[in-house]
Amino acid sequence: QQLRHGDLDLMVGTEGAAEEGLVSQILAEDMIVVAAAADHEIFRKQPTLNDLCSYRWALQPPGAPTRDWLDRAFDQHHLPRPNVQVESTMLLMLPMLIAETGLLSFISRLHLGSNSNASRLKEVPVSGVAMRRRLVVTYRENSYLSPAARRLIALLPHSY
Repeated sequence: QQLRHGDLDLMVGTEGAAEEGLVSQILAEDMIVVAAAADHEIFRKQPTLNDLCSYRWALQPPGAPTRDWLDRAFDQHHLPRPNVQVESTMLLMLPMLIAETGLLSFISRLHLGSNSNASRLKEVPVSGVAMRRRLVVTYRENSYLSPAARRLIALLPHSY
């Protein structure tokens, strides 16, 4: 609402549904995937979505876009939603939690191998359980963007 009312000039966030009067430019894209500690028992065979139901998870709370997407993926296959052992809004904690606890999680592929805890993690290759997430900059259509706002947009990473 602040963007629509002119209180904000632009917003950077994850892509949502297109809205009339707003323009979004893609800045970056990543994939959100199921991850586990590299030595997790799930890697002993090729896991299926159904197999994921047997494990405990560390996830963001309901209402977070990635959590809601994952819940819908299980719903669409008429499977029980993930058995959540730990909920955290602190995304930077998830790699450590996964590495130390043996829980599964749903995190950015970019976080796999990006630090010492993440290097102990692997993607769990399960068909149909990878969410494409786009980071966008959004502003009002036909609105005045100050030179500073235009420069900020130009400086933000663009990967198409």
